[in-house]
Amino acid sequence: ESRFIYIGLSVYALSSLVQYALPVLDLPWGWIAFAYTVFFIFKANSTMHDVYKEARLKLLI
Repeated sequence: ESRFIYIGLSVYALSSLVQYALPVLDLPWGWIAFAYTVFFIFKANSTMHDVYKEARLKLLI
């Protein structure tokens, strides 16, 4: 459970950071930060999906 909270906070912090950083930074760096955030969110979602599948298997067994 603490892992989910950590992932959620990390995603929130990153998205907030990018939101404020995009106008300030030059375009290339802004896009790099944006792409990294999207990648991180995607990675976090797939991790959550794996955890969910594992939990379901444990419940079924």
